[in-house]
Amino acid sequence: MDSLKTKLAIVGTRKPSLSYKEWEKILLQEVSPSDLSLIVSGGATGIDTYAKLFAGRHHIPLMEFLPDNAKYGIKAPLRRNTLIVKEASKVVAFPSADSRGTFHSISEARRQKKPVVVINI
Repeated sequence: MDSLKTKLAIVGTRKPSLSYKEWEKILLQEVSPSDLSLIVSGGATGIDTYAKLFAGRHHIPLMEFLPDNAKYGIKAPLRRNTLIVKEASKVVAFPSADSRGTFHSISEARRQKKPVVVINI
């Protein structure tokens, strides 16, 4: 992988209020697929599914972190969010009002001093 390219974490709501095509148009205003070496996501429904589709459609490698419930129990999703942000060089977040996990990822990106773009949907 080209070390100058961005490893992009895409995180967000499990219940997006827009279609994949609408979401992709918004994302493409923030990033160019040719500048990306990796998409990092959490493998859940909603925006994570859109991230997987985006990676496939633009031929970008995908890394998914699923929550390890057996190891971390109730804190597994938060631990997963931390790993997603750690792996990325930039985060694009698509929260909705009820996106607690997404807001945790945004906070984690700021804590790790990673660039983060927040697009409320």
